Amino acid sequence: MKRMEALGIVLLWSGLQALAQEPLPSDSGAARRVTGQLTVEADVDSAIVFVDSVRMGPTPLILRDMEPGSHQIRVVHPDLTNWLTGSIIDTVEVHSGEERVLRYAFGQRFLILSVPSGAEVFIGDSSGGPTPLLLSMQGSDSLRSITLRKPGYDTALVDLSEARRGLATVALQKRWGEDPEGDETTEIAIDQKQSALRIYLAGAVTVGFGTAAAYFKIQADRRNEQYLANMTPSGQSQVRVYDTASAICLVFAEVGFGFLTYFLLAE
Repeated sequence: MKRMEALGIVLLWSGLQALAQEPLPSDSGAARRVTGQLTVEADVDSAIVFVDSVRMGPTPLILRDMEPGSHQIRVVHPDLTNWLTGSIIDTVEVHSGEERVLRYAFGQRFLILSVPSGAEVFIGDSSGGPTPLLLSMQGSDSLRSITLRKPGYDTALVDLSEARRGLATVALQKRWGEDPEGDETTEIAIDQKQSALRIYLAGAVTVGFGTAAAYFKIQADRRNEQYLANMTPSGQSQVRVYDTASAICLVFAEVGFGFLTYFLLAE
């Protein structure tokens, strides 16, 4: 009897050891959170993509391991110093295991100026409004040329493909033979030249300081990355210097843009 009990105990102990050595089924796969994937494309190459205010890279861009939930997508035109380009902001809901392709179109924006202002802009046979005019085109729209007309001036055909960074400025030609005001035309011409000069100067200040602000900001970001890698006091001071220079240039650019807007509206 005692031998039977001892044998039973040995068998029970052997069974428990065998169970302990068997691997337990893993539920980590079930507990793991399944992420999604987004592919971001734009009608302009190398547009800068931000996800939840974090810079991710240029388009076309594949965003893997996106956490399920709502995310803010911001796509910035690569020409950062051109205020006509702007940016696109979108809110995207990502689902587990989802793969989506997001396509964004900046379109085209043109600022049409004329000297003198007040010329009617015709897009084909349709009137778009008087100058100065901000002309926007979205999607696959394409527009090669427009026509400017103003009483007392020759009709001007504007090739938009020659517009520098979206800015098209046209000096209208006066019809001198049809001028009813006689000697006053010389004074008018001088005023027109002065007005055009003010507009050009304000535009140059805006573009110049805007470019400088973007340059200093890029340098500050680079120095900040170096500072985070090395953690040196000199690196932190360089970041502050470049950030300060960028802020100053941005202020001057905004002042120049304010004068540019005022001169355009004064026309």
